[in-house]
Amino acid sequence: MISDKDRAAMVDIAAIRRKALFYLSRREHAQKELIQKLTQAGYDFCCCQEVLNDLAASDWQSDSRYADWLIRYRSSKGDGPYLLRQRLDNWDIDSYIYEPMLSSVNWLDGMHVLWSRRSRMHGEGVDEQVKQRNYFWKKGYSSDLIELFFSNISD
Repeated sequence: MISDKDRAAMVDIAAIRRKALFYLSRREHAQKELIQKLTQAGYDFCCCQEVLNDLAASDWQSDSRYADWLIRYRSSKGDGPYLLRQRLDNWDIDSYIYEPMLSSVNWLDGMHVLWSRRSRMHGEGVDEQVKQRNYFWKKGYSSDLIELFFSNISD
């Protein structure tokens, strides 16, 4: 016979699974991100881990897919590699998962698109160049990439 405590735990696990699948149906999530959302909703941390481990084992949740989605989405919005590394590290995604994905992105093309969108960035003068470089720095681009980008557009 199942005790009331065991029955409550099974109901809780079913509710956690439903809620996690609800989140996953909208977009990819890192496992740590899902645990954070579920515990904020009031679910037990250990039960959340158990459910998410099951979802990861059955490939409903994947940190690799999340990293791929985040890199494609955020790089298309102009975020650079440093900023993306920071976001992925915040969700405890292992670097061996995302480094090959980051290395496959053409960052100079992304910088050019970002630069083109911001028409005011085409001004001349030292002050304007400093503003442009700072903008790319804040978006997560390295100083080497920034120098390479500006040397390519001045040619």
